Amino acid sequence: MRDLLRSELGKTYEVAGTQHYLVCAPRGRAKQYAPIFEDIYRTFHGYFSTRGFRIPSPEFPLVAIIFQNRKSFHAYLSRNGMRLNSAMLGYYLPMSNRVLLYETGAPGASTSGRSLAAIPDNLRDNMVHEATHQVAYNTGLHSRIGDNSRWVVEGLATVFEAPSIRNTSSGATSKSRINRGRYIDFQNFAEKRRKPVSLEDFVASDSMLQSSTSNFYSQAWALSSYLVETRPSQYAKYLKRIAERDPLKSYSSKQQVADFKEVFDEDLEWLEVSFLRYMQRLK
Repeated sequence: MRDLLRSELGKTYEVAGTQHYLVCAPRGRAKQYAPIFEDIYRTFHGYFSTRGFRIPSPEFPLVAIIFQNRKSFHAYLSRNGMRLNSAMLGYYLPMSNRVLLYETGAPGASTSGRSLAAIPDNLRDNMVHEATHQVAYNTGLHSRIGDNSRWVVEGLATVFEAPSIRNTSSGATSKSRINRGRYIDFQNFAEKRRKPVSLEDFVASDSMLQSSTSNFYSQAWALSSYLVETRPSQYAKYLKRIAERDPLKSYSSKQQVADFKEVFDEDLEWLEVSFLRYMQRLK
């Protein structure tokens, strides 16, 4: 696979490997980025292992490509039939199983790029988000074929955007693991625009993603964070249930709600009240 990647990307790129990753980047920088991807994987694995999740090792090496600039990133997406979006900073492609990013500045020399703190903000945040998608799809938490509830997929990735999620100390609390930006967005949404008794609609449909993307992402983070912090065993069961569906069958709104209700075994109106109270207590 190393040889195939070298042949595909050309002499201006190099490939560096870790236990789980093959990372491609402009010459002289792949070895700086590779350990960071491996750290993201270890954080993900450790986070769920301590909460009773069984995370298998990926079947294949995980490939991440960091392009030299936005032009080459967009050119790659165009060649692979992806719709271009000027605001897009990164992408995970389930079919090729690759994370795609581009540099917005080289890693800081002072730390040799061996920590996320050395990476420019935009690249760092998208690296974590897209790598989380990739690990989740390759460890059985999502299915790479067929329908997935977008709030589940994006909610999990936004949970891991928070730097504090990497705090493994015994004194870490749910409040310390807040994704602060998403939390502020959700509080504004909940106070001003969120419809009451709307949790079932959110679980049933991803329509909010089209009508109000920022509200969708903030509520996906909030609900996912609430479930993983307060109902970890049920959340694990829920992820397992939806990942093991027949990927060749459509996933109707009715079935999405039925699966959610069956796993969490709670009246959704009461769960919504509990969810909103939990978010308020995090202030």
